[in-house]
Amino acid sequence: MRRASLVVGCLAGVVTSLGQGALARAQSAHDMAWCDRKGTASPDQQIEGCTAVIRLDPRNAAAFNNRGSAYDDKRDYDRAIADYGAAIALNPSYAEAFYNRALACRRKGDIDRALADYDRSLGLDAGNPAAFNNRGDALMQLGRYDRALEDFDRAIELNGDYAIAFINRGLVYRSKGLTDRAVADFRRALALKPDAGLRSYVEKALKELGAKP
Repeated sequence: MRRASLVVGCLAGVVTSLGQGALARAQSAHDMAWCDRKGTASPDQQIEGCTAVIRLDPRNAAAFNNRGSAYDDKRDYDRAIADYGAAIALNPSYAEAFYNRALACRRKGDIDRALADYDRSLGLDAGNPAAFNNRGDALMQLGRYDRALEDFDRAIELNGDYAIAFINRGLVYRSKGLTDRAVADFRRALALKPDAGLRSYVEKALKELGAKP
């Protein structure tokens, strides 16, 4: 998921609505740092920091988004979805909040709602390769392989070093019986040096196709 920067995106709005005195009394710099998840802030500390910011500025969409992200990290998806929804209500053009809510809905198993939010996110920000990859993954789960391929292609166009997108595209090719293309994508993913878990998964997939890494 994505977290928004309060300092860059919303500090001016907070100052305008509260004034410097209120911000100082609330130790806003400390709360904002936690809400931004700067340093070593835990999810619980991020929730605390964002809640303090929201208490002072209930229209701070980034604070709701970031608190939702912390709830997401704690696997409290209902609260995460509620906070992303609050962020979207405050800022209907908030592509990151739509994207984050899509992720949370997907984790809850609500693929249709996730797809709707991926669509909204990409309609607002067509330059997010992760959104294309994750929407493609959801489409692949539904067996909509041609649409999934389009999304993985676009993700790779935006980020040519996106190992997971190559893996996912390889899985679609494998499902469609296009073995040579699947092998090429799996090998490309390995060349990008993914983490140990992904490497093991891809090597197994290649072995099942009778190909060497």
